[in-house]
Amino acid sequence: MVKLKDSLLREHLTKATKVALHPIRRKVLKLLKDGSSLSTIDIIDRLDLNKEDRYNLYHHLTILENFNLIKKDTKLSIGKTQYYKINKPKNPIMMAYSYDEDEIKENKDEISTILDSLSKIENHKIGNKDKIKSIEINILCKK
Repeated sequence: MVKLKDSLLREHLTKATKVALHPIRRKVLKLLKDGSSLSTIDIIDRLDLNKEDRYNLYHHLTILENFNLIKKDTKLSIGKTQYYKINKPKNPIMMAYSYDEDEIKENKDEISTILDSLSKIENHKIGNKDKIKSIEINILCKK
């Protein structure tokens, strides 16, 4: 039986995962993945955003911030220049891993190992491994 608290955490994790799958938000998360802090100007430049996407970037940053996926780096932010970094809690109670088609191809051996392990756990063969376009793994930990 799932406790209400666990159910709410799973619901939040599911929503946060969906939030992170938007193409622009996904790219922002990948940029910040290494732990660096980037200004909005840095993000715009590195993502080579067109004029329309630049205006939307602030909206996407706010959404990522609202789901605690990123946070402002208050040590670097000055005035209107805001810096963002990935939010990595010391003891996370939930985690999500997301791999797109390119990441799956780049990490073929590692992804194959993950899929083989899942296949053993579930006692079910995962067919068409070469046609998988995305993988989402959600982990919920006890607090």
